[in-house]
Amino acid sequence: MNIHTQWRLKLAHNLSKPLSRFPGVRAIVAAGSAARNYADGYSDLELIFYWDKEPADQLKNDISTLLNADHRYPEAHFAYHSALVIDGFPVDIWHKTTSVEEESIASVIDNCSTDLDASNIVDTMRFCIPLYGSEFIQPWKERIESYPPELTERFFKEYLPHFHLRHIYFESKRDNPIAFYNMLSNIHCSLFIILLALNKSHFPTYKWIYKRLGELPLKPENIEIRLRNMYKAKPQIAVEQLCDLLAETLTLIETHHPDFDTSSARQELMQPMPKTFDPE
Repeated sequence: MNIHTQWRLKLAHNLSKPLSRFPGVRAIVAAGSAARNYADGYSDLELIFYWDKEPADQLKNDISTLLNADHRYPEAHFAYHSALVIDGFPVDIWHKTTSVEEESIASVIDNCSTDLDASNIVDTMRFCIPLYGSEFIQPWKERIESYPPELTERFFKEYLPHFHLRHIYFESKRDNPIAFYNMLSNIHCSLFIILLALNKSHFPTYKWIYKRLGELPLKPENIEIRLRNMYKAKPQIAVEQLCDLLAETLTLIETHHPDFDTSSARQELMQPMPKTFDPE
């Protein structure tokens, strides 16, 4: 556990002690970068309250008053009650109902939804650290340990078509770096989703793409440095490097999911570099 995480989790435990006494709160957890041990010097602290029903604004005000917290946004802002500052340090307190959390978990685990917001909720639940009400949180944690095979295949079907490189080939030839790097980033993000599904890992947001990739056992060799180097290489070289990385990912899928058809994605990667069309 790094020092940034340790400091934030100590603060989380200290804050949760008086907060657990509010009527109606079922559980309080530390979430976000601190719970995942991804925190750095720029990270805030994220706490999630679970309630049977949505707490009134006055109750949320009572919580911020107890913490002697300032608000980071004006009262009309949607995050007014959530985005706080305590002794100069940003603390986000999110209020969620148990029914909404149940629905999100069910959509992913039972219905195999590929919605990334729901996937992030499940990932948050997997890594969250209970500060109060651990007996309430534990059944959710146990439930999400099972990653449905159908969910992996749904992510493959949805994101493998993004391995289409025809347009980024063209942009690598044109003098439009904004379009090129936008396409490159989008394909990197789709590759990340594919690798998460391959490793039965839920979505932690793109903010932590490199940290999560470092934890995945099934991935192309040296993937982090190879992804980073594509932003330093000349565009045409970057596309060649990207093609190699995607091809290695398809090989991993074919090795670990031999019944899944990757022929279409493989064929796309084997397409020759498009030629220019000039008048004679």
